Amino acid sequence: MSSIYLLYRNILERSTVTVTSEDSDYPKWRLHDRDVGKKYKGTSIANHTIHIDQGASVQYDVDTLIIPDGHNLYGGAQLDWEYSTDDSSWYDMVTAWAGASGQIAKEAASAQNKRYWRLVMTSLAANPEIPELWMGRRVELQDVIAWGYLDGLRGNVQREDSLSGRPFFLERGEEREYRNYVCKLRSSSVAADLEAFFTHSRGKPFWLKDLDGNWYFMSLVDPNIGPFGRPSLNRYDLQLEMLEVLA
Repeated sequence: MSSIYLLYRNILERSTVTVTSEDSDYPKWRLHDRDVGKKYKGTSIANHTIHIDQGASVQYDVDTLIIPDGHNLYGGAQLDWEYSTDDSSWYDMVTAWAGASGQIAKEAASAQNKRYWRLVMTSLAANPEIPELWMGRRVELQDVIAWGYLDGLRGNVQREDSLSGRPFFLERGEEREYRNYVCKLRSSSVAADLEAFFTHSRGKPFWLKDLDGNWYFMSLVDPNIGPFGRPSLNRYDLQLEMLEVLA
């Protein structure tokens, strides 16, 4: 069976982020506030760089970049994702690419642990608008036997009953992607990864790459999930139930 992946740590959140230009009404912190409904905007179509400095003390691994739908990096825009150890010599994390509408997801074959990162945007057709910029390491749930899962769209309708028992229904928004994985793990290292994920992501949205290879911005239905069931040595039982987070 295919694996699922979790991307829950965004290095921008604990880094120094600088940008070529910034609209004060759409500030740069919106790049990493985990709210896909709020955009960062630049003020010029000139070549634009988002620069990330993780600092000297702690640098997290990075192998994945995601920009959700809602950006305007298309119409001829060219994008280059790079890293550096000295903020002077820069190297491509993946091959530079032409921007396109919709979600942008780039996955490198191997992770890099570097202090400096940047996204360089050239040939922009308009002042850049970006709802979120994620860079981090995707965690694969290896050695997982999925005994069952549910996936698909779930309605966003709330039911209320009157005192007489008559039902009323309130549509609260669009349908959302729903995933529910009931798994058994055979790896203590994956269990440790999941414990770190639970600690970091209680109440915070994160990215899921599902069994079909699609990335979705999700949140845990129960933010207090855990601890693991452990019926035997080196076997762990868990349920991951998630709902999509919309703009």
